Amino acid sequence: LQISPSQPFSLLAHSVNELRLSLQPISLGKVTVQLHVVDAISRHLVSAWLVCCHCVQPTVTKTTMISLPVGSGKPSNKRIHFTNPYSSRQVFHLVCSNPDILQFRDSVIQVDGSSSLPISLHFSPQTSPL
Repeated sequence: LQISPSQPFSLLAHSVNELRLSLQPISLGKVTVQLHVVDAISRHLVSAWLVCCHCVQPTVTKTTMISLPVGSGKPSNKRIHFTNPYSSRQVFHLVCSNPDILQFRDSVIQVDGSSSLPISLHFSPQTSPL
């Protein structure tokens, strides 16, 4: 869980004060996080929240068959094409569930609305079939 601002901040009386939360789940299931706002001077609790997230597996919308050499001792580089499903420019963060096998050349990509671009994949040398 990332919170912005991450440094001490001032709350304005009789107004809406905004905190930005960012959660990137690494596993499926329910995640519950306690969030406390504490007065930095008096150390008194100002407010508390229970943030509950239900993390589900994303829907697979496209599959690609890739052949990799086994036993060559050399890494492999491949490309796949990604299309932004939104009509406006978006920033996407690429994450792999097994970074020992696959890394991305660019882990963050910007794609114009409804446009496509290649994603470069770097596979570690394979000693046995996956």
